[in-house]
Amino acid sequence: MKGILDALFDLSKSRPGGITLGLLGDHRQRIYPDGHHDLPAHVPENWKRPALQMNHRSQERIVRLINTIWDADVEGRTQPKTGLPQHNRTEKNSGTVCIFVGDSQIDTSEKTRLEAKCAQVMLAETASSAWRDDERGFKTLALEHKLAAKRGGFFEVYSAMELLDKDAATPKTSGDRSGPSMVHPLLGPLLELAECMQPDGLLNEFAAMDVLRRHGALANVPEAIEERERAQDDIHTAVTNFINASANPGATVRDVLTPVLTARLFEADYRLVQAYGDPSPPPEKARGESKEDRRKRGWHDLFNAPWQEISRYRSYLGGEAELATHQVVKGSEFKHVMVIMDDEEAAGTMFSYDKLFGAKELSPTDLEKAEEGQETIIDRTLRLLYVTCSRAEESLALVLWANNPTAAIDSIRSSGWFSVGEVRTLK
Repeated sequence: MKGILDALFDLSKSRPGGITLGLLGDHRQRIYPDGHHDLPAHVPENWKRPALQMNHRSQERIVRLINTIWDADVEGRTQPKTGLPQHNRTEKNSGTVCIFVGDSQIDTSEKTRLEAKCAQVMLAETASSAWRDDERGFKTLALEHKLAAKRGGFFEVYSAMELLDKDAATPKTSGDRSGPSMVHPLLGPLLELAECMQPDGLLNEFAAMDVLRRHGALANVPEAIEERERAQDDIHTAVTNFINASANPGATVRDVLTPVLTARLFEADYRLVQAYGDPSPPPEKARGESKEDRRKRGWHDLFNAPWQEISRYRSYLGGEAELATHQVVKGSEFKHVMVIMDDEEAAGTMFSYDKLFGAKELSPTDLEKAEEGQETIIDRTLRLLYVTCSRAEESLALVLWANNPTAAIDSIRSSGWFSVGEVRTLK
């Protein structure tokens, strides 16, 4: 953050010899707008500048690609090329890179099918079982959370969570991955209890008792024998009904919540309880709607969403899913990576892979900013591409859904970033 960093610089100048200040990191990975446009230019000239050039993570081909990306002369770039080229460890002298280009106008299901074909190509190129469909040992990076939710099969639940609490609905780089607090116990004990179902369809009662005990379901069981037996019977009935409901492939979130909330099995947020008991229809979506109306739509959508999406969404929140966004994985590393670049589905304005790869012309505003030396959409996208590519250790598949695939392929081939065999067309 500019303000904090500048304050530290001022402090070090005002206390010569009294404070030691060091900056460690890679300024090429700046993806948020609150930092300096050219951080190295703001570091005092009398500072020592140790050069960290060894890339311990990636194979040679991937290191060579990220060096090429950072050194590229791209129309609209104002970002200085400050920074030393990296080199790989001597034993990491291989690596596989491919870029696939398809038409962004086809529907999501067709894109998903073709992305699976990309994985098959990578399987053939690398001979690594991580690219097999039944193993999926590669990390898929999507530009935006909704795009990841569509690819990951939890779009209805994610969309509902975003209506309930937009800030808490997504995984954060800060490590907060708990989701909206108001949906407890949906993302916690209910998923744990559902996992107590054995492959033979029977309930693992020992595991279920452990879940109930840890989450306080047994805390208020009466001491008197008769009342205690009735309470235990009620709990058993609620758990049985929950397990039966959750095992139904067509179950909605409401179906699964009903036995739990009816029996008050776990402590639930009052907003969840109130919304569950509200039979009135949700309001129509409207511009400038109130927070209450937005949340009411969110509750309605959540209760009617498929229960099976809840576990996928929870895995995504926890970083355990094979999907993540380009931004969230900054600092992480994965052996095999597939980067999905789709401006059409992301519908954002901060980044444009179409413009970076020549599938779309720069706008007059883009050109004006470049002329004035301001940060441009090309700068931001170039850095984001650098981040995603540098996550991969062994192999990297870039999938570009382009507004104009022909123009994109021509631009990619003329860029020199990839060899002829590394550029593939998706049809």
